Formats: sequence, C-alpha cells, structure tokens
Amino acid sequence: MTKLLLLTHGCWGEELIKSAELVVGEIRDAEAFALEPEDALADYMEKIRAVIEKGKGQDILLVSDLNGGTTSNVAAVFSKTYENVSAVCGLGMEMLIAAEELREELSGKKLAKEVLSWVREKNRDLEE
Repeated sequence: MTKLLLLTHGCWGEELIKSAELVVGEIRDAEAFALEPEDALADYMEKIRAVIEKGKGQDILLVSDLNGGTTSNVAAVFSKTYENVSAVCGLGMEMLIAAEELREELSGKKLAKEVLSWVREKNRDLEE
C-alpha cells in the first residue's frame, strides 16, 4: 500500500488525519509533517527524506497544502529525486479521503493522477 505523507504549513495535517478518520475509519500508513516558522528548510526536508529512505521501495504519495508554497516545492523535489515518490497539491479532507480510498488499488503516478481527478470530479458535481 502507498504511504501517505502530508506536508503542511503548521500542524493541521495531523488534525486532518484525525478528522478524516471520523469519516472513513482508521487511516493506516499516513504521517503529517508540519512546517513551522522556526524550522530550517534543510531540517524539514531531512525529516521527510528519512521517512522516504526508510521505506525504500515502498510507493509514497506526498500531499502538500499550498501550490507554489514551500511544502509543494519540497514535494516536487522529492518526486523528481525518487522514482517511488509522487506528489499532489491542494490538501483538504476530500483529497485525503480520495487518497485513502484509492491507494488500495493504485500506486505511483496513477494514484496521484486519480486523486486529482477524483477531487476535480467532486467539485464539478458541486457546481452543477
């Protein structure tokens, strides 16, 4: 199963996992990485790199909160550096639930693409 790593500004990623678990039940193999104002970028990246290296060979989906922000830039670096790492941006409850439900059957870039498609489709449904 693909491991989920949530990259967020502040600690809301941890709370988002807890909130999503109220809807879908336990979310296994997911971890949140909070970027705080006092964190050095190198230290933040090293925490994430350590998890990626520890799970060498396991597919990992990095889900970041803000397109163009530090968290998405970090996710982009790791997705280009490691073959088993993919990244999506725009973290929210819907995206986390989509990733949780789809990672049983998909992995890698297919999972990333389908998570984005799923969220877009749900948002289109709201517009109609």
